[in-house]
Amino acid sequence: MSPPTEHSSHLSPPSDLLAEEAVRLLVSIAQSAESRSKLWHGTVERFTGHSIAASDTNDGAGLARLVVNACVQRPFGLVSLADALPRLGATPGQIERMRSVADEWQAMQFYPDADWTSMRAKLKQLPPQRLHLLCRAATEGRLTSLPERCRTPWDALIHLTGINATPAGLPPALLFLVRLAEELDGPEGTSRTAQDCRRWAQSWAEDWDLEEELQRTHVVTDTADASALTGGVIVQLGPDVLEPNTYVLSYWIQSDVRAWSPQRGRDRTVAGKDVPDAVCQVVELAEKELGPSDPLMVECVLPYELLDLPVERFTGTKSSNVPLGARHTVFVRSLERLRNRAWHREWHSRWAHLNSHPSPSKIRYILEGEHPGEARMLDDALGKDRQLAILCLNAPPQRAEMTTALRRGVPVLIWSREAHPADNLWSAVQELAAQNDLADLPLRLSEARRQALTADDRGPNMATMRHLAVLWDDPQRQPEATEAMGPLWVVP
Repeated sequence: MSPPTEHSSHLSPPSDLLAEEAVRLLVSIAQSAESRSKLWHGTVERFTGHSIAASDTNDGAGLARLVVNACVQRPFGLVSLADALPRLGATPGQIERMRSVADEWQAMQFYPDADWTSMRAKLKQLPPQRLHLLCRAATEGRLTSLPERCRTPWDALIHLTGINATPAGLPPALLFLVRLAEELDGPEGTSRTAQDCRRWAQSWAEDWDLEEELQRTHVVTDTADASALTGGVIVQLGPDVLEPNTYVLSYWIQSDVRAWSPQRGRDRTVAGKDVPDAVCQVVELAEKELGPSDPLMVECVLPYELLDLPVERFTGTKSSNVPLGARHTVFVRSLERLRNRAWHREWHSRWAHLNSHPSPSKIRYILEGEHPGEARMLDDALGKDRQLAILCLNAPPQRAEMTTALRRGVPVLIWSREAHPADNLWSAVQELAAQNDLADLPLRLSEARRQALTADDRGPNMATMRHLAVLWDDPQRQPEATEAMGPLWVVP
């Protein structure tokens, strides 16, 4: 929704109070400019883009009121003024406060009929409530973080009012209220503030004829068939070009925003022997940000020489004694394929077939008599069947074999890290694949492996699942889809 092009000369009381606060802030800056008011006045005009009538007064208070009165008569006038403050000698604290005033002023101009007084009183008192995650959800991943000044749900709400909706979506401010209500609901029931948020959202939707869109949002929220995973972390290890047996560790944290928007952290260099501990530290960092109550999707992007690492059994020297695979859904991915764009077309094609026709016929079991180490045999098989999406091997794939599978676009490879009777592996995977369509296979594999890591049962399938390696490579989840940098590396 676009802002009005003109404002009434009569200000509503909340807007009037905000204008007065803007004047007080500007007075503290303008007083130092009394002896050079013309220069200061010209700087304001240039950076706000507004023509401000000359004044006979040289006192800072008069100049500040003159500037604010001119700015509040124009769309985004206070926003422009806040942008100009660094050139006027303002301190960082003064600039941020003016930006908050500008956000609040602009929100009231966008939606003058909203119950701002009640919203401010209730939302200003709430704790942060994972604001960055709610912001990403409200903007469908377009805005991945909030300004530092947004420390309460109220700050986030007024900031989001200046962001337009997507053509098919709800305004971010309205969607923020919906997501905030979901966040506030506890296991004991709906909170009073959550009810208020839904009431405000419903009122806005009625004013803007968006009732149907709002209802669809509630339906998706309540009955979505999406994965039960609430968030995830991608850990990538790339060989250091200068130091042998050393890796550059990168990581991205992905929140449940119903859109792909992983946030990258700072890289670090890790010695080969320290890889397990470093991976566990990143997972603990993700747990702190996303919450440890729900399983995370832990994806380790590894070069070929590390693909056989038992990542799901990592515990780390300073972290929980519980293996990662017993706490979260853990898979490996291929660094070589992620970086080789020429392999991506067939990768996307097979993945699409897997999701559109998720039947067990997409699995190919490599029999012992087929000599699985022979890449030519595998290349021929994959060339003849363009819909084959899952390879199941009874031994770790050789480099040539793995390269062929990756080049041919196979998104899923399953193998046993230790020798087991072939029938055990095949029966275990067949049993899991037959329970439902293959779209749910990663969760079923993860659950079976989690049980195997924690159970005392020494049966053949349990032993097989304990040593099961799973490369589950979703081409839609490419970590470098965003260049936004997250927080500095912090050892938990």
